Parts: sequence; structure tokens; C-alpha cells
Amino acid sequence: MEEQNINQPEITEEEPQGSLPSHLDLAAGVFTEPRSVFDQLMKFPVRTSDWLIPLAVILLLSVASTYILFTNPAIVMEVRDKQMTQTEKALDEMVKSGQLTESQKEEQLTAAEDRIKDIGTPNAVIFQSAMIVIFGSLIYFLIGSVYLGIAKFFFAAEGEYKGILVASSLSGYINSVSIILMAIASMMMDTTFTDLSVATLAGMDKHTWAGFLTSRLDIFTIAAFFVFGVGMSRMMLQKEKESNYLILVFGMWLGFTTLWFLLTSYVPFFRMFAQ
Repeated sequence: MEEQNINQPEITEEEPQGSLPSHLDLAAGVFTEPRSVFDQLMKFPVRTSDWLIPLAVILLLSVASTYILFTNPAIVMEVRDKQMTQTEKALDEMVKSGQLTESQKEEQLTAAEDRIKDIGTPNAVIFQSAMIVIFGSLIYFLIGSVYLGIAKFFFAAEGEYKGILVASSLSGYINSVSIILMAIASMMMDTTFTDLSVATLAGMDKHTWAGFLTSRLDIFTIAAFFVFGVGMSRMMLQKEKESNYLILVFGMWLGFTTLWFLLTSYVPFFRMFAQ
């Protein structure tokens, strides 16, 4: 009876080639070679830190930006005036449509004045910062769930929820640069910048169709959505469907922003929320 060769190599599962990049390398790669970054990530198990760190950075920058801007009296006054104008215009429209009487309008206007006066106060800044963290996080996870559902249902994706979060968060580093630049520009020019689009830089009225359409021309927003689409296709293990995911991401963005523009333009109640 022949002896069995006990020195034969064991059969093991194939392991990913190379090593998982550090988070710093991932952050840098988002700006320089996003496809390569996500091509590497899709070969390894998803790390929680790869979506949690960018999310924390974005939220902290948003809170810090809010605090810095509201230390500028000129910006505080501008925000108050803008809010008051929008509120008064919306209430006037509700009176014209019969939704409010003149006396009800005056009551709501007085209440709005008291609320708007608090803008820029320490308590208001703390409250707004808390809302940024709470609602920012909720919206982030909700949007991730929506995209996961669409990817699973329409594209038969095999990726996991954390993969969507990683693609979303890493692309958010591009938005982080935008937040910093907006804060700097606002402080230098004593006016609020809500984005860095063509409409904002040209001083166009975003409540018109021309202003709305040119407000979509924001290099940072476009780049972030492009990286998100590219990343999502990889993290959902469907690299070959990159174009589908890009159409999905840009379609969702343009669809929802157009819907919001229509609501704030033609529905009186929503006009007070217009930027």
C-alpha cells in the first residue's frame, strides 16, 4: 500500500492581490484617479472607517462653516433680511390664494420676525449645528437606502449597503473642498455663498429658470456625483454597468432639484424655504 503524500499544498481560497490602501490614499485618489481607487476597494471587504471618517469630516466642516459665517454681522443681517423677504412674499401669496386672511398673515409674520431675529445668536447657532449633524446623518443613510433599493431591484446588484455608504462618503471629500471655499468666499465678500455654481458666481436670480439651470453648473457638485456613480458601480460589484449608475445618480439629482424648484416657485407655502 502506497503512502499518501502528506506534504501536498492545501487548496485555499484565492485572496485579493495587493493590500488595501490606507484611508489617506483613498481620499487623495478620489481627486486623482477615482476609478482606480474603487477598482481596488471592490476586491476587499468593506471597512466601516471608509464611510464613517468622510461623513464625520463633512459634518464637522459644515458645523464649523456655520459657526464661522455667523460671527460675521454683515452675513447675519443678510440672512435675516433674506428670510424675512421670502417669508413675507410667501404669506402674501397665501393671502391672495385665500389660504390666509390678512389678520392671520400679520400674526404669522410677527411670529416669523421673532424667530428670524434669533438667527446668528449663540443658541441659534448651536441648534442649527445640532440639526446639521442629526438631519445630515439621517438624510445620508436614507439616500443610501434608496440607492441600494434601486440597485438591487433594477440592476440586480450583489453589493452591500456599506458599499453604497463608502461610495457616497468618499465622493463627499470633493464637497468638503467646496464647503471650505464657500466659507472663505463668504467671509471675504461679506455675503453668503450656498454653492459655487455659475449662477452664484454671476449673481443670477436662482428663482428664474435661467438661474436654476445655470445653478446646476457647479464643477464640485458634478465631480462629486460623477465619483459617486463610478464608486457605486464598483461597490455594487457591477463595474460593467458604470454608465447605468452615472445615469441613475445624475438623473436623481436633476429630478429632485427640478421638483424642488417647481415647488418653491409655484407653491406659496414652499417659497419661504427657497434659497
